[in-house]
Amino acid sequence: LELKYVPRSESPDAERLEEAARAADRQLHRYLADDRLARQYPAVRFTGLILVFHGWELLRCDAVETPRTAD
Repeated sequence: LELKYVPRSESPDAERLEEAARAADRQLHRYLADDRLARQYPAVRFTGLILVFHGWELLRCDAVETPRTAD
């Protein structure tokens, strides 16, 4: 789960929200690609969630899934 927050004092324009979502996406991919996670839970396919808030308002919610492994 990766949360990003755009302060109420900033405009929640599309560019700012996309920037926050891209940063969260990079972090989640890094977390989900951790070899220790794959070794500990080899049969599990993880899904990460990106939540971008402007103040208390949720403006974006996306899912990031781990790639399928060849069995």
